[in-house]
Amino acid sequence: MNIAQIKNQWLSAQVDVAYPTPQSLAGRDLYLASVQQCAYQDIDLKTMTELMPQDVYRVDFHRLTVMFAQLQAEQYHTSTEKEAIIEFFTQIIYSPPCELYLGFEQGQPVAAGILTQTETDVLVSDLVIVETCSAYDVPLDFAYQILQHSRVNEAARACRVELKASTC
Repeated sequence: MNIAQIKNQWLSAQVDVAYPTPQSLAGRDLYLASVQQCAYQDIDLKTMTELMPQDVYRVDFHRLTVMFAQLQAEQYHTSTEKEAIIEFFTQIIYSPPCELYLGFEQGQPVAAGILTQTETDVLVSDLVIVETCSAYDVPLDFAYQILQHSRVNEAARACRVELKASTC
């Protein structure tokens, strides 16, 4: 199983509970359909040393999870889709191998992404940046910030970034 499949399986498992809400299951299905259009790009971890630090935080409590979910929902078109994606992402229980991250600008959440790590691979995925953000020009900018913030070890790791078709 490749690292993208590991991340997708981890996210899917978040709603594998006794009584999932219909909306969270619909959100999972929307999400899994959307990642079928993603492309993957290898990135060099050594590039991180030249970055200026930004306000990046690992999501570790519910209010940040809600902000993360709201940013992810911005990629969808209808209010029904957005609500389902928010319901899906707010079900997340923090556990390896994935971590959620938010980027802030002037106290407002402007970027979101997921870091997945295995013993041999690193994936930065689900990158979302709001249009009004001036800190990150492209999703790859935020990917590097996540990697820098998480202090990913460069030794013997393959690092990739997942880009949605609209951001490639």
